[in-house]
Amino acid sequence: MNSLRRLLCVCACLTTLTAVTPARAGGFYVPEIGARSTGLGGAVTADSADPSMIFHNPAGLTGVGGTQIAAGGLLVLPRVTY
Repeated sequence: MNSLRRLLCVCACLTTLTAVTPARAGGFYVPEIGARSTGLGGAVTADSADPSMIFHNPAGLTGVGGTQIAAGGLLVLPRVTY
């Protein structure tokens, strides 16, 4: 039983090591969600007056009353070369 467990462990390790592929960058991370959070440098985690809180701190939405609507846009012009 112990040798079977060791064999399975070795097989799992070899499978993991041979299945590795190189990491390649290609995504965009844009943390600026909302004008207020951009102006405050992202220090809006405890603010419940802005509807963009759903991105920064979803647990804070429990204290928000009424209906709030937020609209935003982002233009990304990537320049990709190889």
